[in-house]
Amino acid sequence: MLNILVERLPNAVKTTTSGMESTSMERSRSLEVNLLVLLSLVGLITAVSYRIENVPNPRTNYRDCGRQLKSWLCDPGAVLTRAQADRLDLAIIDVISSTPCPCFSSKCPADEDGIIISILVVPKIDVPASSSVDAEMRSWVSQLATSRWKFGTCDNDITIVHSRDDRRVVAYAGSIANSKIGGTACLTKIVQGAAPYFSGPYSAEGLEYIVTSFKKVFQGNSCPNPEDSPGHQLSSRPNSNSNSNVNNNNNNNNNNYNTNMNHGSSGSSGAGSSSSSHDGHSGSTYHFYDSGVDINDTHLPWWAIMLIILGISLVISLIISIICCICCPGRAPGCCVFPCCCGGCYEHGHPAGKP
Repeated sequence: MLNILVERLPNAVKTTTSGMESTSMERSRSLEVNLLVLLSLVGLITAVSYRIENVPNPRTNYRDCGRQLKSWLCDPGAVLTRAQADRLDLAIIDVISSTPCPCFSSKCPADEDGIIISILVVPKIDVPASSSVDAEMRSWVSQLATSRWKFGTCDNDITIVHSRDDRRVVAYAGSIANSKIGGTACLTKIVQGAAPYFSGPYSAEGLEYIVTSFKKVFQGNSCPNPEDSPGHQLSSRPNSNSNSNVNNNNNNNNNNYNTNMNHGSSGSSGAGSSSSSHDGHSGSTYHFYDSGVDINDTHLPWWAIMLIILGISLVISLIISIICCICCPGRAPGCCVFPCCCGGCYEHGHPAGKP
């Protein structure tokens, strides 16, 4: 096929003068030019990467996401097959329809009853010279969850971003969705369990594992143990590249992000408001990001914070009341209440301390 292209391309670019034949030097030069063009085209094809500004919305621009209908999945680079994407979309719809609306202040739309899960899958992400893959992944999932997509009506959504060639998966859970899965510890376990899938050609299976695991937790089941993930069986197959590690080099001249896969293992890196882990079994680095705060067990939903504030206020009021009553002369038994500070303590029908 390459020989055919090389033979045809010179005919498209070389020019001839009437009555003159092309010299061997001209043909050689034309062939050289076309080989450079062909190699450049091959380089562009293999270096395709995406920027967040070019990511479409699967609810409005679903065709640009590779979908035929309104969807919760965006796969503009066709990382998944049509059948895989359809199956993943159905799994997401199943979660949404099987979970009740958790919003208190607003009613959920008819087709968005419960916890909403949305997924972006790209072959690789474009990384500026001043950034890194991990930083861009965190930025992408945060922007999609809080502004560009923002499918939840009350932080009742979970956004997932997966970059196939970068071997990265990032999850962002809104505060309500996070509380429904029992906190960020469970979010971490679910994504950890999916990590082995992404070491080989099992992106669809890994994403489906995440979605179905969320559904099981929403149904009241315990959070799955990452060590029990079926992905470990897949990643142990000879052709799964289970020991591969991704080394990324940024080209400052053309801003293309080239990925080279080398065998071996190395640690992962993470910074900022993410928690990163490195799975020695899969060679994958994965990050967990939730509501703009560090992933740990200290994240609390808004209603829990309000209860804490209310409790603190009651304790302060009780302390003030006790102090005031101690200073109130001639107080009657059981008079140690807050009105005592305003002369409200009565003894024998008279204000405390008066005849």
